[in-house]
Amino acid sequence: MTGPRSDEELVSVLVATKDRLHWLRDCLESARDQTYARLEIVVSDDGSGDGTVEYVRSVAAVDQRVRLLTDNPWPGVFGNFAHLLKHAEGQAVCLVSDDDLLGPTFVEELTRGLRHRSVGVAYAGFDVIDGDGVPRPDVTALLERHHGFTETPAGLEPDGVLVALRGQLWLGSCLYRTNLIRSLGFDPSCGSAADWDLALRAVDLTSVWYVPRRLWSYRDHGATTSRTRQQEGLRSAITVLERRSYAQPAPEDLRQRLLRRYLLRAARREVASRPDQSRCDLRDYRERGGSRLALRYLVIAALSRLPGPIRRPVVRVLSASRD
Repeated sequence: MTGPRSDEELVSVLVATKDRLHWLRDCLESARDQTYARLEIVVSDDGSGDGTVEYVRSVAAVDQRVRLLTDNPWPGVFGNFAHLLKHAEGQAVCLVSDDDLLGPTFVEELTRGLRHRSVGVAYAGFDVIDGDGVPRPDVTALLERHHGFTETPAGLEPDGVLVALRGQLWLGSCLYRTNLIRSLGFDPSCGSAADWDLALRAVDLTSVWYVPRRLWSYRDHGATTSRTRQQEGLRSAITVLERRSYAQPAPEDLRQRLLRRYLLRAARREVASRPDQSRCDLRDYRERGGSRLALRYLVIAALSRLPGPIRRPVVRVLSASRD
């Protein structure tokens, strides 16, 4: 590896981990294999019992760029990232989950975006991989369309608010200026959507740069938060969106459409066990301009009024057929 250039800023790769040594090995190697030379890699262990601490110490013994933290005072992934940010020495940081991977040029390519004085966040495209690291191009293509990546031009984004609202600033795909992300921090009241809340607050203060290359791999497996805490994730997303409003028509229209979408999803997930809450979500959906004639709305509304002994098995059958 070549030495750092004199004009290179130090970049901190921050890895939050707990009991995922089988994935952390690959994650840490992907950080160590970066083509960008002026790098520190800080791993914060949140109380693992699977040999993670011993492994990271063994890597740090042969790679002076690697540091280990074992004293996180705020359990949980966002608390762990907040702890890492306190100890980061770089002028820019990326925050990586222990089950994800960085492409070798991730830092090198994103730092070019941060060389523009107005840019505080640079981000890249992504690949989806499964628990064994096998690429899932079908899921990647689906998410790219869903979040609008296919319509996003390279370079300086003309409207960072729309980019953030579409959900393109996935935490692991971003390189943030350290002073910016430290000043914003994570809001614990936003639950598992705290990273989305952070992105939305960041674009109020800075410009965004996009590299349309797949430089980051997101590992989609059964233990991801998006799968294990789906209802909490929906509630957190609704909380984030309800706290905001925009004077410009385009972002406000998108915010309202997203709110209606999440309210319908929440109503569907609540209808089997909490029909009263489901009906509240449907009311909020209507108050935000949602159509009473939408098929999903009509089905959920009808289900919410069925007696429990009938409603629950019907919902199970419909959910099974949908899956």
